[in-house]
Amino acid sequence: MRTTIIAFLVLAGCDDQPPCAQYDRAEDIAANELRNPFTGQCEPFNDYYCDNECGPCPGFAGNAMPDWGQCYSSCESLGETQCKATSGCRAAYAGTSFYQCWSVAPSGPVEGGNCTTFDAQECSRHDDCIAKHAVGSPIGGFQSCAPEGTVSDAGSCVEAVTCAQTQPVCPPDTIAGRRNGCWTGYCIPLAQCDALPSCAGLAEMQCISRTDCHPLYVGSNCTCTMTGCTCQTWTYDSCEKK
Repeated sequence: MRTTIIAFLVLAGCDDQPPCAQYDRAEDIAANELRNPFTGQCEPFNDYYCDNECGPCPGFAGNAMPDWGQCYSSCESLGETQCKATSGCRAAYAGTSFYQCWSVAPSGPVEGGNCTTFDAQECSRHDDCIAKHAVGSPIGGFQSCAPEGTVSDAGSCVEAVTCAQTQPVCPPDTIAGRRNGCWTGYCIPLAQCDALPSCAGLAEMQCISRTDCHPLYVGSNCTCTMTGCTCQTWTYDSCEKK
């Protein structure tokens, strides 16, 4: 009795309402595009099913679907900061510059583990890792995986800042990261800097935050003795290396 019922359902699903009958050619159906984590490019994949009983539509065998993130998802509309704060989205970089926000692989999102040991596929499953790609047009191939908030996406220690932003206050032995003329919001440990700016020319707070630099001040209305001077005001003058 059970076998008879199943056979009837299959016949009803395939013969009564053939869902693929309106398509004459495979190109009549738009391909589903997934992002190749190794190249960063979107690739088309066809995976069309008439229904659960009939399986693939006649004439539309399609390709096996890899565990790649969906292209043109809502993630791609997000900026760098929003991307990192959104579950299921991961940030991609071309060189040291934020490129775009991408969707994680369907087997994700996964969090935890050492991002630096992941290949492109495993990196694409994690929304707490960033993908570093080579600079290219539109983007180069995968180079490495890194945790969010590391120097990999924190920017440079020496790039000039031209945009109207307030400089982040950073703890000693760190320096505010900058990228594309703006502050990134990260404080980079001096030991991880791409290069260190010279002490000369640093602003007061930048100079104070550097343990290898020393701020110099000019006093006003000073009273001096053999042991030193007492001044009513001190004005920051310059910064020098210790």
